[in-house]
Amino acid sequence: MSTTVSITGEMTFDCQQMMRETVGIRAETIEKITAECDKVDPGTYDWSLVDRNTWFACLNKSRDGSNGEAYWFPMCESENKEKNYKRAKEGMAYFKSKGWEVYKIQ
Repeated sequence: MSTTVSITGEMTFDCQQMMRETVGIRAETIEKITAECDKVDPGTYDWSLVDRNTWFACLNKSRDGSNGEAYWFPMCESENKEKNYKRAKEGMAYFKSKGWEVYKIQ
């Protein structure tokens, strides 16, 4: 089974709106990401390493081990690159402040 992520329209810069636009993610997928990908702190990450193929994921694991939530930051989207990655940095920091974990997945 494969999953396709589609991004359409304008991306919001409002972090609270981002929280309302999260998507469900299977517990198995969260386990794989946390085991294989690097955890990121947007405040200390070396943003010079980012290119258009870079993706970040904000993950919220369920406390009971069931499916969780995710929000994606694909750097190929112009909104995520504008103003020195302002949308991505602020969005990732917001999710992190709410107890979510942030990973560089690609």
